[in-house]
Amino acid sequence: MQVLTLGKKPEGKLEYIPREILTESVPGQIYEIHIRTQSLLGRGGPDKETIATILIKELPKSFNGLKMHWIEISDEMIKVAITGSPFPWTALFLALPQILSVIGVTVLMIGVYLLWAHVPGYVIGLIIVGALILYIAPKIAWKG
Repeated sequence: MQVLTLGKKPEGKLEYIPREILTESVPGQIYEIHIRTQSLLGRGGPDKETIATILIKELPKSFNGLKMHWIEISDEMIKVAITGSPFPWTALFLALPQILSVIGVTVLMIGVYLLWAHVPGYVIGLIIVGALILYIAPKIAWKG
């Protein structure tokens, strides 16, 4: 199994985003999309270079301002790192299978991950502390 990798993978920690809370992408935030496919890639289906070329050309054409940083294609998984321009995720979820089905790749599942590269750990800690204070402060005020 050979893996085709184009671009540099962004550094950071991945956090899964459930589809239910996805509405619109945030400009400047890096997202990693995992596309699970049938094992057509290694068995006489389209070659990995063709798939990469089509994704690199078609995704930015379909979504203005979308920037691709990295793409990795293995036999059963396609991973893409993109920067969000405000676009609705439902449109992307509909466009990806259509783009890939044109070249004969069947999409089984799409997962979206948020890359926490630009948010330092102390910021996340401050957000958690702030949320706790907002939760606890009204209870303390009522007792006093």
